[in-house]
Amino acid sequence: MKSGEDRDEIAARDGVIAFEMEGAGVWENFPGSLVIKGVCDYADSHKNKRWQGYAAATAAAVTKAFWKLGCRYALILYVGVEVS
Repeated sequence: MKSGEDRDEIAARDGVIAFEMEGAGVWENFPGSLVIKGVCDYADSHKNKRWQGYAAATAAAVTKAFWKLGCRYALILYVGVEVS
C-alpha cells in the first residue's frame, strides 16, 4: 500500500491495526499453515530497511519454537509486514 492517506482511512473506518501484504497466496497453496512474520516498517512512503534484520531474526526464532513444539507447517514469510 503506497498511500498513507488510503491506509489511514481504511484503518480508521474498519479498525485495522496492520496490513498483511505477502501471505495471501501461502494459505491458498498450504492450507492449515501458520505464517510467521516480523514487523519492521510502515505501509507508506516512509518504508525503510532499518529494522528488517531484527524482524527476520525474531520471526526465525518464533518459527523455530513452533517447530520444536511439533508444528510442521509454520512458515517464515518475507519479513516486511506493513503496519499502520
